[in-house]
Amino acid sequence: MAISKKGDLTDRLEDYSDSVVCRCFNNIRAITHLARKQKFLAEDPGEDITMPITKISEKPVMLIDSMLRLLGAIEDLGDLCLMLVAIFSGPHASEAMGFNGSHGRESP
Repeated sequence: MAISKKGDLTDRLEDYSDSVVCRCFNNIRAITHLARKQKFLAEDPGEDITMPITKISEKPVMLIDSMLRLLGAIEDLGDLCLMLVAIFSGPHASEAMGFNGSHGRESP
């Protein structure tokens, strides 16, 4: 994609969510910084760029009373521990799938 003017890129990014653009933005800056550090580039082109305006995505938030009711309803100590890790550490879905809900018990 050829960018003819500075605002051209920003206009295209307003349709994308903040999290996607932020991840790409950080990756590009890291790549250009490393390329400059390893002397592949004479100067770092990512040094002066700023985060473009993007579409803000709404993030669901669980209310405190709902969280307390959920935690109060869990009877198994292992499940409670897993839920506390999930709520307060905020692992990604792929990380959470690595947790074993059976707590090491053998399946029948």
